[in-house]
Amino acid sequence: MSIGKIIGLGSAAIVVILMIYILMQGGSTPADVKETVGVAEFKSAAKPKSEEEKKLEELEEKAKELSYAETSKLFASKCVACHGRNGEGRILGPAGASLAPSIKGKSEEYIMERLEEYRQNRVENTLMKGLLNNSSDEELRALAKEIASFE
Repeated sequence: MSIGKIIGLGSAAIVVILMIYILMQGGSTPADVKETVGVAEFKSAAKPKSEEEKKLEELEEKAKELSYAETSKLFASKCVACHGRNGEGRILGPAGASLAPSIKGKSEEYIMERLEEYRQNRVENTLMKGLLNNSSDEELRALAKEIASFE
């Protein structure tokens, strides 16, 4: 046998012996680990994200159901789910948490500046940035013009 094989077998034997020793001493078991981590705390930390995702999915479904005769397909696909059909914004829950602000009554120049800020990541908002990165300058101008027309 070569020296490498001897060292490998010896290391494996030591690992197995240590594992047996730990199990015999009543070391960490999966149940102990669950109690240490605090499963309830872990679930509650993950809960807000899943609720937020659920609300966004509900809004997307509502947006699909609405009639968009007054709005363009571009606005309907990129803006309605959060800002509403007429740009009035969305308020969720009993606490009145705002999903997206009202963009109604803003000038075309103001809207264009804000869209550019989101696209260039000067305002942190991953959802807006993701939507705008895939939009051409012409599409942004068309959106700004349409939004500015909301009364």
